Amino acid sequence: MNIKNMKGTIYIIISCILYAGSGILIRFVNKELTLFSQIYYRVIISLIITLIFVLITHKKLSFERKDLHLFILSAGIGYVAMITFFSIGILNTTIGNTYWLLYTTPLFVILLSRLFFKEKLQSKYIIAFIILAAGMYLLFKPALNNTYGDIAAIASAVCYAVYIMINKQLSKKYDAGESLLYTLGLSVLLLTLSIPFFHNQISLSFGLGTGLFIVLFGVNNFIATYLLNLGLKYTSAQNASILLVFEPIFSIVYSWLFFGEKLTLIYYVGFALIFFAVYISSQNCNIHMKLESKKNHQYRTYTLKVNNKNSVIK
Repeated sequence: MNIKNMKGTIYIIISCILYAGSGILIRFVNKELTLFSQIYYRVIISLIITLIFVLITHKKLSFERKDLHLFILSAGIGYVAMITFFSIGILNTTIGNTYWLLYTTPLFVILLSRLFFKEKLQSKYIIAFIILAAGMYLLFKPALNNTYGDIAAIASAVCYAVYIMINKQLSKKYDAGESLLYTLGLSVLLLTLSIPFFHNQISLSFGLGTGLFIVLFGVNNFIATYLLNLGLKYTSAQNASILLVFEPIFSIVYSWLFFGEKLTLIYYVGFALIFFAVYISSQNCNIHMKLESKKNHQYRTYTLKVNNKNSVIK
């Protein structure tokens, strides 16, 4: 693995560790806050922190009007819609179903990248996804028996794939802080406009402890999403979508650490399959790079010999 790809991998894995921590925070605030309130306040806190961070670290912000539609898609589909569909899935089907279907995201990234960005279908990602799906199946043991909730979970996977692909494209022109600022700003705007539809689900009063957890929620969300955007700058969208499957692994580990949930042998087999899928993806990438490097070396050597031969003839 080259240094650039390794940086992207590290950023995304740390992002997964933080995203997984959100599950713990949800358990603490769920008694006083509705689901919509959790999402709304979390995004607002994240936006405030991002704004402060960007103002400190940036002398000048860059923005091109022609990219506005990408940021709207990133906020509307990749962020707000993804969270909404995921929440509907959690409420209407089992947690196992929701997570297993959400992390079909790599498949949608592979297909949509081919459809919209004409990227080649690489067998390494397809093989990795199949092994990944098997590992996730062992972890969550899904039973697809609620059509409404299951469809919502699949929709959240499609939205997540859209977010990953769009932010990969945006990472070529904007840094992680700028991209996150514009996405969160538009997300807050869209959520605020949707309040009339959820006016009965806004929690306006809550305790000090819940307020502190909301702030932690926002800080966690800011750091995790910033690192995800940063990681996308250094690795491919397909690889990033596979690495994001580490999030449910850490969620299970947290449940074991903080809530005493037992880890059976089947969990370890699922973990092993997921790690193996990531390894295969990385190993194939190295082989591909080595082959390309070897071809380029042979071409340069051949060109050099031809030039030298022509020089001797002259």
